Amino acid sequence: MYSLSALTQLDVSDNKFTGTLSTSIGNLRHLEVLRVSQNQLRGQLPVELASLSGLRLAWFHFNQFTGSVPVEYCNNRGVGILEFLSADCGPETSPSVPCSCCSSCCDIENRWCDSG
Repeated sequence: MYSLSALTQLDVSDNKFTGTLSTSIGNLRHLEVLRVSQNQLRGQLPVELASLSGLRLAWFHFNQFTGSVPVEYCNNRGVGILEFLSADCGPETSPSVPCSCCSSCCDIENRWCDSG
């Protein structure tokens, strides 16, 4: 899949996928929309996604990711690159994945999302 360099949209949400997101996802140079929400993915979000200059919309919520949303993602917010970003960054007092720039923060335990 990571050799599909012309791929612009990838939606694998709500499929009960497990495992991690490979750093090879950075090879999808033309990716504009990425939906991996509502699976059982774990590990850290790959920083390589931040190098995708066409990525505009990304949904990561309702997974088991750890760590913070990479600061490189936040650097792309508001500069016309990453327009929307959703992650498990709620509740504010103890987020699963802290995110200072998410458009939507979701609470995996209570299964709800707000809109930043």
